Amino acid sequence: MSTDEMKAQERRVWILPSFPTPNGGLHVGHLAGPFIAADVLRRALQDAGRDPQLLMGTVGHQSQVAAAARLANRTFYEEADSNTTLIRGTLERFGIEPAVFVQPRNPKYPALSREVFDLLLDAGYVEYLAVPTHHCPRCAVPRFEAFLTGRCPHCSSTQTAGIECEQCALPYDEAALVDARCSVCSSETELVAIERWMLRLESLRERLRTHHDVAQSTPTLRRYLGAVLDRVLPDFPVSIPGTDGVPVPTPGAGQHVLYSGFELVGRYVTAIDAVAEKHGRGWREELRLHAGADLVVLFGFDNAYLRAVVFTAMLLALEDHGLSAPLTYLSNEFYNLDGEKFSTSRNHVVWGDDLLEDHALDDIRLYVSVTRPEIERTNFTVRELEQASERTRGNFDEWLRLLTLDVASTSIGGGSEAERDHLQESLEVAATRIGRYSSARTFNPRLLALEGLAVVDAALDAARRSVASGASDAGRWVLQLRALRLAETALSPVMPEFRNVLHASQVLPTIQIRANRWRQVSEKQDFAVDTGGFTIRLLDAEQDAEVLFRALDHSEVWTHIPSGRPTDARALRQRLELRALDPDRVQFTIMDKAGEVIGTTSLINLNPSSVEIGSTMMTPSRWGSGANSEVKQALLKVARDHIGVERVILQTDERNTRSQSAIRKLGARLVETRHADMKRADGSLRDSVVFELDLDRIPADSGKASNR
Repeated sequence: MSTDEMKAQERRVWILPSFPTPNGGLHVGHLAGPFIAADVLRRALQDAGRDPQLLMGTVGHQSQVAAAARLANRTFYEEADSNTTLIRGTLERFGIEPAVFVQPRNPKYPALSREVFDLLLDAGYVEYLAVPTHHCPRCAVPRFEAFLTGRCPHCSSTQTAGIECEQCALPYDEAALVDARCSVCSSETELVAIERWMLRLESLRERLRTHHDVAQSTPTLRRYLGAVLDRVLPDFPVSIPGTDGVPVPTPGAGQHVLYSGFELVGRYVTAIDAVAEKHGRGWREELRLHAGADLVVLFGFDNAYLRAVVFTAMLLALEDHGLSAPLTYLSNEFYNLDGEKFSTSRNHVVWGDDLLEDHALDDIRLYVSVTRPEIERTNFTVRELEQASERTRGNFDEWLRLLTLDVASTSIGGGSEAERDHLQESLEVAATRIGRYSSARTFNPRLLALEGLAVVDAALDAARRSVASGASDAGRWVLQLRALRLAETALSPVMPEFRNVLHASQVLPTIQIRANRWRQVSEKQDFAVDTGGFTIRLLDAEQDAEVLFRALDHSEVWTHIPSGRPTDARALRQRLELRALDPDRVQFTIMDKAGEVIGTTSLINLNPSSVEIGSTMMTPSRWGSGANSEVKQALLKVARDHIGVERVILQTDERNTRSQSAIRKLGARLVETRHADMKRADGSLRDSVVFELDLDRIPADSGKASNR
């Protein structure tokens, strides 16, 4: 396998939400379930450098569409096409951008659905059986799904849909439906044995159980699957008598079409084929090229049986043909409107397009993400949407306004070390959580949105305190930059316009210019500085930890280092890796002309006009040799010529007179003493002396930077 193919496998993620049924438009309840969540995942993965493919379309040949067409006096396809146009328009207006959109009219759809049928038939999972089927004596036709009413044999709910219940989501044999009646004429139905193709799900039950033991899903779905898979699985309909659908041959008389639920895999394969067609490939080659890709499915809990059991079982049965079952299942409960379930029949509904008439897209997407019904029903009200939007926008605006003031004054001021540490700890926790909630295997749109809002709240609180204090603290300004980046990472997938708001603010241009210059150093893995006597290159924690530990494993090296002396190379490596997570720190390894590693140094705490040189440590045998001065002079030139700042900050422990003397020899001036600035390794409070050096005072030839 080529390197490009391996990278393609690692990057691709298939995102498959339930397809909407084209028997009407989309209301907020639909959007708050799988659709906005799927687009949030697409945007988050795209920002992370993955290759997400959002597969969407409309449900194939479902009886609900036939029922709506009958009432509207239209053909099946007239009804489906009309509502599909409405659905696609709403998705577009909500910023939901699929890679492909599959419709039953897709010319390849029937053939690919038949191909799935043939593969399962050849593998022995599909059989032609005589099945007790509901028949209306008055209408003289078999009845299925939307043309059949009754009560669930498990919970007595009347919210039944074919062979599963919308209320409890448990499956049942068609013959088990209680008080079954024809929905057209209200007559009681009779059970008549009709030969049909059926999928023998029971033969796949143990494979399903094994698969779901390792797959990711919500606690509610795991409990549900435990209960379902502890029972014998009923046969699943593959074909029904009819004309609206994908024709399928039968050994007996009469025309049969594929049952809509069986078309699930056919729709999925058709969507993959549409992606593949863009590159001149077929679906099999596309799956082979992306054999290691993740598949994430999103659906309402009422569809749990179809997606987590039937769809998954079919994919498990077709593994030899390149298809893989999902490893992430994201289900949601019903979304209520003013305390009651959305209902189009009772006109208890808020249509997506209508809501956009009076409310901003970002406000709606954020609110429905935060109130998303993940494991229990939640409630939507227009008033709460407006209140939440006003509160959130107020916080955003105030935060950006305070940061604008602080950029103008070059740094965010003051506050105690404890306050700064609190913000730093909050951001470190947030970074971990945001990474988790935005990944394919552990995606959670609600927690991602909440974490982004928590970052804004924490950074806003710190900014308020900083402006009130008025003192100078470059480190706090850097933390605010990190908060901006984290907020952008978490909230931009939820709120498509949020990134534009950030980049249009007065604070972002300054940050972006500095960040671009910073990246010239921090992101070039071959960046190096040749001082003449030494080489300074970017530090690699995995590669350098062992040799650095040997060079620095002397008690005198760590006397004035607040973090203390590491016990071994592994502990040093962990410390270096943790520092590498800081986007505003670049760590360097120092080597002599013979290639021996002698120490480390860093550029940290980037500000609009300054950067700090710190965390410099060298093996004691090089103390007093001029090595420290030569290295520092080279870094001064990097700060001026590559990052573009005007001055450099250097600080050290007030007790470290040797370091202070070296800093003064560079030409730096003492600007302040920060009392009780940080804790030493022994627990005592350190006073830090802070120096500044204007970079227009350094010579032009103090170190040559290169990209080797």
